[in-house]
Amino acid sequence: MTSSNRLTIILATVSLVISLFTTSISIAFADDYLLPPPPVEDEIQPLDPMRV
Repeated sequence: MTSSNRLTIILATVSLVISLFTTSISIAFADDYLLPPPPVEDEIQPLDPMRV
């Protein structure tokens, strides 16, 4: 029974660590995806004056 308890504790800790890494990676990718859009808006702004 002690071995099974240790396995469950190890699996719980591993799952928590993996979840933390996934969240940090997802946030990093989100930042990478959120940063590019502003330049796109800058590219669209010059087109508006030309159309006007």
